[in-house]
Amino acid sequence: MASALGKYFRYLTRNSMDSVTLETEYEHAKTYAYIQGLRFAGRIQIQFEDLPVELKSLPVPKLILQPLLENAFNYGLSNKMENGLLNLRFLHGEEAFTIIVEDNGEELTEELLQTLQDKLDRAKETSADCEMTGLLNIKRRLAIFSDYAYSLTISRSGMGGLCVSICLRK
Repeated sequence: MASALGKYFRYLTRNSMDSVTLETEYEHAKTYAYIQGLRFAGRIQIQFEDLPVELKSLPVPKLILQPLLENAFNYGLSNKMENGLLNLRFLHGEEAFTIIVEDNGEELTEELLQTLQDKLDRAKETSADCEMTGLLNIKRRLAIFSDYAYSLTISRSGMGGLCVSICLRK
């Protein structure tokens, strides 16, 4: 645990770059998930699909995955006493790839999903009177990084909780 925490904090404090390789970001997300896995031991299963080799060296904005996992643990899965599930997987085509983070949390109502969607839609237009959440922060950084306003989308996961997808060009 101490080693994982050290690795986690080094990533946050020692690397001031705005972008990193997807492999570096992925490894940081795995470290964070390991730490949270200890916290939720026996309650949540964490599944990370292997990072495809051809995506490892792609540049991505720093800290786009860990906040998604944090949201899943804190909002989607925090009340799961058993059988919680968190997945991170990849879809990739010739010109773009998608990172998918989804959970089987039971807290996501249709109203909450719509409220999150409305906030993401408003964030495209203005930052005024919009609470800065992890999702909004990631969406803005992705738009700047990729010049692609629709890089982050949310939906209901097939598992019942929230599904967040990040689509970027290769």
